[in-house]
Amino acid sequence: MHKETTVADEKSYWEDDRLWSAEARVNLQGDRVAFAASMIPKDVKTVVDLGCGNGLFLNYLSNRSDKRYDRLLGLEKSRTALSYVATETVQSDATRVSIKDETFDLASIMEVVEHLSTKDFSQALNEIARVSKKYILVSVPYKENLKDHFIECKRCKTRFHRNFHKQSFDTGTIKSLFSNLGFRNIDVRWFGKKGDLVGFSSIYKIYKHFNPPPLQVPLPCPVCGFLNGVKSSKTERSGKRVYGYLQRLYELLNRFWPKQYKYIWALGLYERET
Repeated sequence: MHKETTVADEKSYWEDDRLWSAEARVNLQGDRVAFAASMIPKDVKTVVDLGCGNGLFLNYLSNRSDKRYDRLLGLEKSRTALSYVATETVQSDATRVSIKDETFDLASIMEVVEHLSTKDFSQALNEIARVSKKYILVSVPYKENLKDHFIECKRCKTRFHRNFHKQSFDTGTIKSLFSNLGFRNIDVRWFGKKGDLVGFSSIYKIYKHFNPPPLQVPLPCPVCGFLNGVKSSKTERSGKRVYGYLQRLYELLNRFWPKQYKYIWALGLYERET
């Protein structure tokens, strides 16, 4: 029997420590963070990171041996996530930032804006542009097909992204993100090549469409609030075994099967127009 919740209880999802485990996050995204840090212009001395999560990016900047930054501030709505951040922090939503205009040399927002609704997306971009004195740095998933990661609510049958992604980005949308907010794009780079097994990956996507993979963290439906994945049914336990077999098969085929490569992330750097 699955537990029910309300839409307001989505907050508890973001407070789940399994989302912010330092070990899991560093192993998955550490190289991307270093790549993003390399894009920061040399004249930047102060950085505010909106939606800083567990501080993976800010902690990396703080641990630099040259200590080049005078101030590093992280804004994040999850108190659990902030417990991992080693720099100055403020618990705050990215759409409502209590910082004066043009306070920081660079405002960054890493793997955040894809989670925002259309309204919150626009508000967050405005806030980022408002608090930045010189530059903006953004990291987003690149050319993500949102439907490839949909799951289905067991009660109302609504389909939604398993990581609550609501936005998708290609090169054109990345370059134009801040074109109406006084910033021009000066650099776009791509990172994290992923090799899809030719043929097998397409079959795997079709299988996932009808048999969503098991959830690691209970996920509330954004429409009715039903909490997916609290207690596994017999069918779901069987599904976990199937995905275990598929993972081992994938690892075997990955040694010799032909692959088609694509980038996972895109990073955009923007400069305030004078």
